[in-house]
This record gives sequence, structure tokens and C-alpha cells, in this order.
Amino acid sequence: MKRLLILLVFIGCVNNPNITNNTKTVNSNNLPVGAPGSPAVPIGVKAVSGNFQNTITWTNQTDATSFHVYFNTLGNVNFSNSTKYTANTNSFTHTGLTNGTVYYYVVTALNAAGESTESVQVQAMAGLIDRHNGSIYVSSLNQTWEKCSENYYNAATDSCNPPSIPTHMYCATDTAGICDNGIFLTSGDTWSVCKNMTIAGRSTWRVPTIAELQAVYAVSNANPGLFGMFQDYHWATNAPVFYQVSMWDGTVKSPIWRTQTAYVECVSDGI
Repeated sequence: MKRLLILLVFIGCVNNPNITNNTKTVNSNNLPVGAPGSPAVPIGVKAVSGNFQNTITWTNQTDATSFHVYFNTLGNVNFSNSTKYTANTNSFTHTGLTNGTVYYYVVTALNAAGESTESVQVQAMAGLIDRHNGSIYVSSLNQTWEKCSENYYNAATDSCNPPSIPTHMYCATDTAGICDNGIFLTSGDTWSVCKNMTIAGRSTWRVPTIAELQAVYAVSNANPGLFGMFQDYHWATNAPVFYQVSMWDGTVKSPIWRTQTAYVECVSDGI
């Protein structure tokens, strides 16, 4: 009886369609995944937002003849819960998207031996246009925002300096003696910082409202690495009162905190 049971178990394993040389199989193309000789997992995967589109790029690899890009709008992308596209180079532009929607992607590499396992997941919200001049247009809000917290944009590298180079924090008011014991920056108060500046050819900048700053916080979270807002308190105003909004979680401090300094992220209406 023991010999018969062992034989039945062995036959069941041999005939199990889900076991293929210790690899799993993608039902859509029946290629073994991770089989000997299949390509390495793509690395350096990035997703960059555009108007009604996202562009996904990754490091090219000589052991692959083509690539698959899998996406969905829910996250945790895998072979079974996503839509697949094929790319013959290390770049794919996903068009016809809905601005304001976040799309999630993984990439695999293919050759005659099989398909690699999935890359790390990346994401991008369609409808964000980085103008590479210190400003980003957010189509879902119909607003142009500073790419970095005010005074931290580095035009030479088109990126944001870290907060220690140097420290640019602002008072909500320029009335002497009520902001950090009367210590003020020569660049002026928060309202004037936005009102008087010209960035990217625009001079219509202003301090955002609480709702606007919370909205762009959500956009920034959905697009890691695009914005350079520090994860610290930034000024917002529901005129005439100034508030501080956290870029950690979008929460709002009590108006009493207007007697302290915070960062500024200015906004301008329209494209």
C-alpha cells in the first residue's frame, strides 16, 4: 500500500501542468519564466509622466530580444492582473491615458529560452509635464507649480538642491518680532516671495490654498522623484490666515504656527 501511494504522488507531480522545470508559466504566451538561459530581470526602470501618456524606460540588455511591459491602475502588478505590451527596445510610450490617473508598471525581458521575472514596480500619473525650467504643469489641477521648494531649484542639473544648501525658510508675515523671535530672511515674507518672483517666464505666482497644497502633495506622492518638495511644513493660506501643511502626510497645523518659519511652494494658475 505504501509503494502504491508513493507511485501515485509521483505520477501526480509529473502530470501537474503547473510544474514546468521548477519555473512558472505565463498563460498569455506560454513562455517559461526564469528558465535557464532566459534573460536577466530588467533594471533601472523609470516611468516619466507626459500629457495623456507615460514613458517607461529601462537599462538595455544584450541577452534579451524583446521586452514586455505590464500595467494596471491598481498597483501590485503581476502577470495575471495586468495588460501587456511588447517593446523591441528599452523604451515604451504608453499613450491614450487619462490625465490625473496613476498607472503602475513592471517590465520583463524575453528571448528564445523564456521570460525573466518582473522588474521592480514603477508608477506615474499621466498629465504631468516637467518643463525642465523649474516648473511642472499639473493638468488635473490646471496649475503650474514650482518643481522644488522655493529657492532650491538648480538650473544646471534641473534638479532640487538638498535642504542644507542653504536653508530657505520663510515667515508668514514681515511684522517684526513675531516670527522665530524676530529672525527674518532678507528675501522677505511668504506672500511677497511668491508675488514678486519670476520663474520660467511666469510672474503670476501666489501662495497656494490649503486644498491646493494638499492636492499637489497627493500628486507628488503618486510620482516619486518628479517634484522636489521637502517632506516638511510648507505655507498655505486661506486668506487672511496662513497655515502650515505637512508634506509628510498633508495634515494642517493650527494657525498658531504662523509665528514660525516654513518652506514655500508657489503656484500659478493655468498652463
